[in-house]
Amino acid sequence: MRILAITLTAAALLSATAASSQTLQLGPGGPSVDFRSPDQRQRDEQRQRDDWRERQRDRAARSYDRETTGSVGRRDCREVVVRERDEFGNSETRRELRCQR
Repeated sequence: MRILAITLTAAALLSATAASSQTLQLGPGGPSVDFRSPDQRQRDEQRQRDDWRERQRDRAARSYDRETTGSVGRRDCREVVVRERDEFGNSETRRELRCQR
């Protein structure tokens, strides 16, 4: 009797979830339920494609800038390592970007 009650409760929960959901998928990653409408899903997919295209354009622009302006992204600039000692004898190392004008 107890097993029957548990089985009926599980069936009722699963049927209510499947009836109220837009998409119910069973796969190797486990079950998933998507409550979005088909229009919302389509808008989200389009937004992801647009974001991907924008990232690709940005990446291409950055690589073009690097090729045309040098390794650090600016014309006639060099990265210089400056080593200094303070009054206590501690050494400090920092990097500076020095550009010609």
